[in-house]
Amino acid sequence: MKKIVIAICLTLGISITLHPFCSLAENINTDKPSKALLYHDIVISMLLPKIQNKINEFYSAILTRYPNVYPYMVYVENIKRLDNFRGFIFSITVKVNPVVGPHISVGTDKMTFKIDGSRVRLTKFNHIKTEKLPPHWQHIVR
Repeated sequence: MKKIVIAICLTLGISITLHPFCSLAENINTDKPSKALLYHDIVISMLLPKIQNKINEFYSAILTRYPNVYPYMVYVENIKRLDNFRGFIFSITVKVNPVVGPHISVGTDKMTFKIDGSRVRLTKFNHIKTEKLPPHWQHIVR
């Protein structure tokens, strides 16, 4: 039941607000409530467990502790339909800035997910940048 509700919310949210997402997340005003921001946050909230799992997997080879991914530090770069008009298979690309401690960035990553109903699958992961940690955080570097 939970998967069905999630699939319906995701499909409805993406199909209703596809245009604002396609113009990149940076265009969504995060300073005041809006439907576009609400749908953006719903989508990110549903993707966050899969995003965090991949971040944990990748950074475990670099760091001795898992970095955190906060939903407000995940940016939608692109959403597109993989089917024709009103098709409900989507591709979504997000940029992620995982952090440790008091929001110290450890890097930048891009992830692309394929969303088909309640199935969400990571199709592409690209580590863009590794940040050098300050001296007092060097103890977590492998």
